[in-house]
Amino acid sequence: MDHPSAQIAAAHHAAQRTAALQVLDRLPFGVIALDVSRRVRLINVPAQRFIDCANVLEIRDGLIAAAASEDAGVLEELVRQVQRPDAEPLARGHVTLRRRWSPQLARLLVLASTKARLDELLVVLLCPDPARTRILATILVDLFGLTPVESQLAMLMLEGLTIEEAARVRHVTAKTARAQWQTVMWKIAADSDHQVMSLLRTALALPMPSSGHRP
Repeated sequence: MDHPSAQIAAAHHAAQRTAALQVLDRLPFGVIALDVSRRVRLINVPAQRFIDCANVLEIRDGLIAAAASEDAGVLEELVRQVQRPDAEPLARGHVTLRRRWSPQLARLLVLASTKARLDELLVVLLCPDPARTRILATILVDLFGLTPVESQLAMLMLEGLTIEEAARVRHVTAKTARAQWQTVMWKIAADSDHQVMSLLRTALALPMPSSGHRP
């Protein structure tokens, strides 16, 4: 049996972790924290929804992996790059992954601590919350009069894709996608791409009805 002081320390650590997860679960985006072996150390509810719905990531035996076979080595390479001796101490970037059984792409933001020890967090992946993006897509159609096509384009841009990447996903030319984006800006009454994205990010962060719980 553990010494009482060890039990108290373990209980305190568990309480801190529970409190942290409760905060993370309320974020408007998914958070997946990995250690140096790609083992998932922490995942919030929005990220679990992303894994369940987006066909981009999956967890196998506790390890994060790309869902599409074509991207099998992408996350492994990301971890190797972060661990290089000449890597920046705290790096930011993104990784683009294919969706399984689909030509669509998803772009995840990456925060990396290159000085992590074996038992510490190395990489944090930030991903969109599918529940929030579905609600936001409906709001864009109902409130601003966007067509479903225009709303889909806005969601792809919000995920971090470029106009050219969004055009390829939707099987249209870049010229067509740019014209549709101009229409989105006009309907939202925005003067720039920055204003559109700022409005979308603000709307995405608004409180929403609870649609998931931690098992």
